[in-house]
Amino acid sequence: MKKILTPLFAISIVGMAYSAPDTARLANGKDLYNGAGSCVACHMADGKGQPGSVPPLAGSDWLDNSDRTIAIVLRGMAGPVKVNGERYYSAMPPQLLFDDEKIADMITYVNHAWGNKGAAVTAPQVAKARKALPEAVYTPQTLLKAFPFDKKKGRQNGTYTPDFDDTLMVITEPVVYRTFMPGASPAAFAVALPGNHYYCWDAGECR
Repeated sequence: MKKILTPLFAISIVGMAYSAPDTARLANGKDLYNGAGSCVACHMADGKGQPGSVPPLAGSDWLDNSDRTIAIVLRGMAGPVKVNGERYYSAMPPQLLFDDEKIADMITYVNHAWGNKGAAVTAPQVAKARKALPEAVYTPQTLLKAFPFDKKKGRQNGTYTPDFDDTLMVITEPVVYRTFMPGASPAAFAVALPGNHYYCWDAGECR
């Protein structure tokens, strides 16, 4: 006996395939994103980042590949990077304090916040990547070698060779910046003081 798929049933299947993540996951991801010392500290509540130093997540072309996003979150990335055609000189620390489910919920939230239309990410995806990815922190070059852009998006994204002006900073008042530093925990802060005095304060060691 031949079974015929009714249009209504077909529509319901399509709707299931393309439905947004459940509200509980999005709410949990939002809470994690905005938690103390989490993504919001650098990328800001509106996802727009900080000009010249922290790339935006809102409308970012880098979010077109969930595997690339998972790799950045798990292993971090350091070096000069171009996002949506703009230059940023910064570092993303690996997120070592979150389990697979929490990372999946955070990325899923980011992929659906601020008008983004990315895919939902699952805990098994993150767990698989955690086992398979190399242990080293990525540079933009090594990341894009593993997870390249298509040619169209590659024209405005990627990396660049820093100019002198990109790295020159005149410190006239104390500056505290949360970033990734080799040998330090994810809770480390870079501190710069007038007179070219620099040091690292690692909150992870102060317990």
